[in-house]
Amino acid sequence: MINTTEKSYSIAHTKNNLPVLVHSLESNPSIPITRRGKIVAYLVSTKEYEALKGKRRKFTDSWKTLRASDEFKKFTLSDKEVSSWRDSSTGRDSSL
Repeated sequence: MINTTEKSYSIAHTKNNLPVLVHSLESNPSIPITRRGKIVAYLVSTKEYEALKGKRRKFTDSWKTLRASDEFKKFTLSDKEVSSWRDSSTGRDSSL
């Protein structure tokens, strides 16, 4: 996880001390790199990179899992209730 309270380093410092900073990634998940005092990049450890790069589930797979869960089954909604959520008005007037 990226921590915004950790010490940051300028691009010039990073360039001149890259081996030391890479070594410090063994104990820190990330190191902020700044340009004119603003964070513009992060050096990240391999572990952090792999976590960020991890495969994401497709929405449909997550939806199917949710619908099959016991928590989801507790909710019962009638068609009438769901239909009441939709705004049946014609909307606002507009001129094109």
